[in-house]
Amino acid sequence: MEETKKYSTGSPIDIPQDKGEQEKAIKEWSEGNPSLEEAIRQCIEHGIKTIASCAGHGGNDDDPYLAIELSDETIKTIYSILNNVFQNRNGIKCISIFNEIDKAGKPRRYLAIHAKSKQKDEIFKLISEGTKSEIDLDKCPPIIQRMMELEQAANRQKTFSHGVAFYNLGPVKAVVMLNNTLKANKSIYDRAKIGHSINICLSDSQVLSKFATILEAFGVHPAKIDKGPGLFEKMRLSLIDKLEKDLALPEETIDLSLLSEEDREKAFIQFGEGSIELTSFLKSAYKHGAPSIFCCSGHYVRPPYVMLKVTDENLELLQTLGKVLSKQGIVTNFEEHHQYGKRVTFCPHGDVIQKEWLVKACDIMEHPEQFDSSNPSIYYHEEMTKSYVPYSFNLKKRILERLKAVGKKQITDGTHGETEQISKVGKRHSWDLTEEEKRAAKERILTERSTHRESNPPTKDEEVLSDK
Repeated sequence: MEETKKYSTGSPIDIPQDKGEQEKAIKEWSEGNPSLEEAIRQCIEHGIKTIASCAGHGGNDDDPYLAIELSDETIKTIYSILNNVFQNRNGIKCISIFNEIDKAGKPRRYLAIHAKSKQKDEIFKLISEGTKSEIDLDKCPPIIQRMMELEQAANRQKTFSHGVAFYNLGPVKAVVMLNNTLKANKSIYDRAKIGHSINICLSDSQVLSKFATILEAFGVHPAKIDKGPGLFEKMRLSLIDKLEKDLALPEETIDLSLLSEEDREKAFIQFGEGSIELTSFLKSAYKHGAPSIFCCSGHYVRPPYVMLKVTDENLELLQTLGKVLSKQGIVTNFEEHHQYGKRVTFCPHGDVIQKEWLVKACDIMEHPEQFDSSNPSIYYHEEMTKSYVPYSFNLKKRILERLKAVGKKQITDGTHGETEQISKVGKRHSWDLTEEEKRAAKERILTERSTHRESNPPTKDEEVLSDK
């Protein structure tokens, strides 16, 4: 025997105040659909009164939907719900808004969000999330703005038996005036030149134009709405997004300069992979303006290595480091990578003890003037070799530059008429030094040079050269 339903009666019923009974009601109204159940629950918790709902039963007139009451107190939350739902616009079957007189003779305003059957769970989840925020109408999509402006106009003029709907039929859209609207407000809709209750539209522009015409019939002169990017602009932005992802760094990196001291210490320990010496080296390198890019303490067949970022400020120090270490069997390779930029790799050759060379590397960075960097061994390679650049990479980069240049304003210097783009293509790599760090590194190098000159006074020939 089928259980008698207490709350799902087919007629409007007040939401129970008792929490236990309220949960029973929500269970009945959601018809076994967890997503609809949560949407109803969140609406109630955030002061949104639900009017009717359906989990969907497969028939033409039984599509899944949730209807909620419109009120001035909760309108900003309702805007948030509508804005959220439009994130999955393809999952919307229909949004309808009503201003009417109920059976008790009282005015009632409400909207219903109908989902396409296969995407009902996603739509119900978006409704749930939308209840947790408040936004202004101008933050909503243009179609929602026009529909709500129309509802507000009808409410101000007490034009009841009014209803309007936006249908999303795939490539085709429709503005639908519900039957009671045409019957009770014929003069208004004659002025609006509706012609028929169903108005087929092929684009958002036509939908907005139809809503604007109806608003004009209400005596409202709608303000212009930013319709957002057109088809070609959307394609351009989509291509830019795809190309930027294709050209992005292949591995995730961490910007150490953005971390707190405590988090940076934890990062150095993590990167050191259990090696106290490697951790100390990474900390010392960062302190001297040479942040690490990659490193490894060595695993099985993979040899240990450290890769540091090369800048104009730290180049001389890194050259000294490589020259001194080359005599200890450490291979130094400078490289200009097409994505990571200038970098240097230090890797032991043969049976070099990792602990010893890392400790010595720290000493060299702390006191480079105390080490002889002349006559490096064959393991030192100073030439800044360029990495292999795939043809597709350069092609994508050029296309990206062209796409980003479209629509950008240009400025001249006022003399030669030369132009330059206001915005430049490219992003700051995560290991780039901040300006403050660059200055600190440069000041340290100058201080070390000054200390070296004081302990080793120049010869007369060097003084002459210095004066020149």
